[in-house]
Amino acid sequence: MKIMCHVGPWSAEQYPAIAKAMMPNADVIMISGHISCDETGMASRYYDFLEAHKGSNNVVSDNDLDMIKRCRLLRAIELDVARKHLDSMRSAISEAFDAAQPDLVLSETIDSFLMDLIYAECIKRNIKFIGLVPSFINGYFRITARGEYNHLRTPSKEEVNRVLALLEEKNYHPAFLIDSRKWPHFSVIKRWARNLIKPPYFIIKRIISGERFNYHYWATQIVSLQWFHFFPRLSLGDPAWESKLKSVTKPIIYVPLQMIPEATVDYWCNNLDAVDYDNTLIQLIEHFSNDFIFLIKEHPNVLGFRNPAIYRKLASYSNVLLCPTHINSNRLVELCSAVLVWTGTVGFEAALRSKPVLALCDAYYMSGRKFKVITPTSPASEIINFIKHDTSPLSAEEKRSMVEFVLSGLVSGKYTIDGSWNPGKEQDIQDAKKLGESLRVALPGNFIH
Repeated sequence: MKIMCHVGPWSAEQYPAIAKAMMPNADVIMISGHISCDETGMASRYYDFLEAHKGSNNVVSDNDLDMIKRCRLLRAIELDVARKHLDSMRSAISEAFDAAQPDLVLSETIDSFLMDLIYAECIKRNIKFIGLVPSFINGYFRITARGEYNHLRTPSKEEVNRVLALLEEKNYHPAFLIDSRKWPHFSVIKRWARNLIKPPYFIIKRIISGERFNYHYWATQIVSLQWFHFFPRLSLGDPAWESKLKSVTKPIIYVPLQMIPEATVDYWCNNLDAVDYDNTLIQLIEHFSNDFIFLIKEHPNVLGFRNPAIYRKLASYSNVLLCPTHINSNRLVELCSAVLVWTGTVGFEAALRSKPVLALCDAYYMSGRKFKVITPTSPASEIINFIKHDTSPLSAEEKRSMVEFVLSGLVSGKYTIDGSWNPGKEQDIQDAKKLGESLRVALPGNFIH
């Protein structure tokens, strides 16, 4: 068995540890867009193919267009240039697969055109692709390529009841959410300052590294420039939001803003149009300007990073009320008529509390009667009927069924993705081993031949 691991400098030691724990006798080879981590020659050959690229016809396939629109780098550059990089990377990956002949590919969940092309190559060659991502349920992780649901196991009744009790706690929050409540202004300034230095840093990094088209360097430069701003918003929201909410007579739609750009929007939305997050949100607000009040709260890990131009745009609408970021999301769920999400897990938490949930796409956690997929131009009457038609709370059995469905697509283990994994820490080593062992148990019959 040969396992190919897609890695970056932050995971070059973690992924082989997971792979070896999953299959102790496997040969492990690393593929990476970083030349220093790549053992296949792919990263260097990418530049060779770029140099030799002679262009292609004017017809862009639907698959290629999908890859371009979902990738935060490719969609930000000229289409012809994007196609050149897509074609060159595809050729380099194909050559690497020819040489390495992997039986299985282990990766983070897809979050770039490079990873998307590796996945496409796996499909083409009938090679199993395992994408890892943390779960909003602490102590579990997901196996998914583009955010899709995969049935992996049948959880016990005891496990379902334990997790349900955990999720119903009012103060519950996923471990990957950074708690910035103690020093909120410091956290905002820190995020803003980090973004401020990224454009010059990565411009220089691309030059001195000799890897001008390194995805991580180039994409980070582009996104940091898109969100660049000189004066950070230390706080956000109307202090009188709650009193204003009491005078509202229209249905209230709570919108928890998602972190973007991120895989959960770019690749997990089966509706490609919804990937254009800001414009889709504005389209919704304008389309329903006479029908709903939108109560909007910023993601707690994003204030200071997101360009404040979107806040000014949102505040200009009479049917929008911005809520302070520190307000507990569960409290807002109780006050609204429905919740609107793309793939955010607030949708699941709200549905579990019997609140109607509107979604722009089929999120992996959706089951039961409290979800409705809509478009930015859905008839308001259809949404109002959905909100008003079924007001009965979920039964205990319905809640257990929802939790069971989510758990059936999760595997036990702590998956660290923030770059803090350290091979010198015994706990991190044990976490990687447990994760690999969980994969070995969960995957036969699902992913591994």
